[in-house]
Amino acid sequence: MPEQVIPYQAQLVKMASGGRAAVRPRSTVQWVGESDYWIAPQCLGEPEFIMPLSEDSVLEVARMQTTARKLSLQAAINCTSRLALRVALATTGLNPGWHPLEWPGPSVVKAPASCASLGVRFLPSNWYITTLAQVAPDLARFGVMEERIEGPQYELDGFVVGGRIEYFSPLLQHWNEAGDKILAYERQEPADRDWLGAALAAVKAVGLDDAPFCLEMRHDRRHGGWKLIEIHARLGEDPGLAALMSDEDPLQAIERACTRRTRHAAIR
Repeated sequence: MPEQVIPYQAQLVKMASGGRAAVRPRSTVQWVGESDYWIAPQCLGEPEFIMPLSEDSVLEVARMQTTARKLSLQAAINCTSRLALRVALATTGLNPGWHPLEWPGPSVVKAPASCASLGVRFLPSNWYITTLAQVAPDLARFGVMEERIEGPQYELDGFVVGGRIEYFSPLLQHWNEAGDKILAYERQEPADRDWLGAALAAVKAVGLDDAPFCLEMRHDRRHGGWKLIEIHARLGEDPGLAALMSDEDPLQAIERACTRRTRHAAIR
């Protein structure tokens, strides 16, 4: 594992001094899913919170029947369905120009004229569409076609616990010339001061609570303002992000916020 990617792993067994029996610290969060970039502390006992660690566990967590705190099914759908996301953002001004596109299934999309695969895109089916169809079959019938926004693109990761939004350092994404692959991330705050308000408005609009998030937004060079590209109910999943987004382990920060929320609830 590269040196810059050192995910936090809770010390699950700790030997007490004097030869006493091992003490197992209890995590308040049960993390669901497997990730190549995050190693979550084990939850011992009944969890207070259940959160998705990977994209393929978002709808799974939302559908769980449990007394633990977790994200709602509607929020999970808003973060999964491209159509539901654009509708959820309809009053925020964060949408690019867009319109729904009926999903034809596995297909090839070709520009009005093309040669040597220029203007040709292959659209295969995938596991995420199949899973969305099990939860919201009508939404799984539609994708969206969106205006291409020119301008710098940023990622912001964070979490919402008990309605309180907290976030890590914003990351500037460096893309290749074709604009279809991220080459690197850089910790950098956008020059436009309204970036945070736009990001928080997106998180609120999709209804996220008791969950992490990862959003990407682009500043529109032509018309000004921020446009949301996408938002997910989990943290970013590229190598090296943990060290870039925060000087402390992000999972540890989320755990601490959940513990604080549980203590406040107990006092009340």
